[in-house]
Amino acid sequence: YKGYLQGPIVKGRVGFIASGGYWKQDENAFVHATVLAPSTLNLEALWIAIPTPTTVESRSAQLDVKLGNSLINTSYTRNIERNRNLGLQSGFDLEEHGYDRRANDEVGRLWWTLISGHTVNDFRVEVSRGSAATVALATTPAVLVLDAFNAGGNQTAGTDRLIEGLQAGDTVTKQSGRHTIKAGAQVELTRQNSIDRSGFGGTYLFG
Repeated sequence: YKGYLQGPIVKGRVGFIASGGYWKQDENAFVHATVLAPSTLNLEALWIAIPTPTTVESRSAQLDVKLGNSLINTSYTRNIERNRNLGLQSGFDLEEHGYDRRANDEVGRLWWTLISGHTVNDFRVEVSRGSAATVALATTPAVLVLDAFNAGGNQTAGTDRLIEGLQAGDTVTKQSGRHTIKAGAQVELTRQNSIDRSGFGGTYLFG
């Protein structure tokens, strides 16, 4: 699903546009494993399909303002992605061996243009924030039995990352006769926080 709404708030001076979307993709992971029957401990085949859906949400809004010699544009966007039951691609992975993932990206922008005679001043600011995390469905150690099944917690999960950024810049352009003079400055700041606990639960491997 996707839609948008656009129109003026004050005719000729203030306008806006807002949009949003939702996407969902349904897929499956297929398991063809050999496990032990709980009651008899005899070998038995396990054939099942496990849903591995992906959903994406998107939202954005933009405001345009014309005030005298100034043009001001502000916008905000946010995207959210969710993945369920990842890590089940080998065919031997039981459902408990999967993990979930969630990612979130947000960006806010401000663009201010001031026109005065033969001089144009552009001021821009962008603030961003992005995060991504993976969570195992089980917290127990992984149990890998070669050519039979993979159970327990998925040891590739357990990551968490956050990145925050700020960009600001100002540019002045002046037209003087046949010459154009342009000068400006830009500042970028980034902060990152990452946690990686993959492999912390341990793995038992059986041949």
